[in-house]
Amino acid sequence: MKMVEQVIYEMLVENTGQAMCDSGGTYGRHHEKNRGKTLADFRNEPEVMVESADCYTISLFHYLTQQLDRDRICDEFDRINKAAKDWNDDRFYGVSAKAGEYLDYAGQDLKIRDGFNSYNGQSSLSQVIQGTYISLRGKDYLILQIHGGCDVRGGYTDARLFLMPYGTEGYLQIEDVCGIQKSVYQGLPMLPGIPEPCPRYCSNQYDGYTLRWDNQDGRTGLELTDEEIATCVFSLSIDC
Repeated sequence: MKMVEQVIYEMLVENTGQAMCDSGGTYGRHHEKNRGKTLADFRNEPEVMVESADCYTISLFHYLTQQLDRDRICDEFDRINKAAKDWNDDRFYGVSAKAGEYLDYAGQDLKIRDGFNSYNGQSSLSQVIQGTYISLRGKDYLILQIHGGCDVRGGYTDARLFLMPYGTEGYLQIEDVCGIQKSVYQGLPMLPGIPEPCPRYCSNQYDGYTLRWDNQDGRTGLELTDEEIATCVFSLSIDC
């Protein structure tokens, strides 16, 4: 059974070809930018890259690998769908008729839920994803494609199937980011009689987008300045 990190990595470097809507390919495709990266490169990249309080990028690799898992149904679905020549099951994004038949057979109680494309919302993910949430045998799964092209209207990977054992009721979590302020005394000897200050915490959970200091009195916190951002370490709220 393939590990989830390996499958996500294969999708990130998958050659999704060229599309007529790519504007001649003048500004690059994601799979071309990712081609020289190793699995270790994706593991070692920051979970969140912050430029300003309202401009940050969430690593798609970390976002997905922290929430998804694999089982033998996923492996068999991927094998069938990868061998297909057409995505002709119109119930799902990027799924062949044979792979769709496998889901009907394997699931017996297959339930098709919501489909989505992250481009249609206010997303800070490093690449666009689209997919369909389903249930099989009482478990939650995600049929997923990653956009590896240039123009978002084309250039998606083959669909892969993932188990969703975590998260909230079988859906990917919203893109919550959190941060912790590094201590001003970090790496320095403690001074007698001067306690180390408690770090401050920040998040984007006030409006889902802007990074602000948490405020204990319940009011909206103050937006972080560029200078304050430089004092913080950021991660996905899955880890906080």
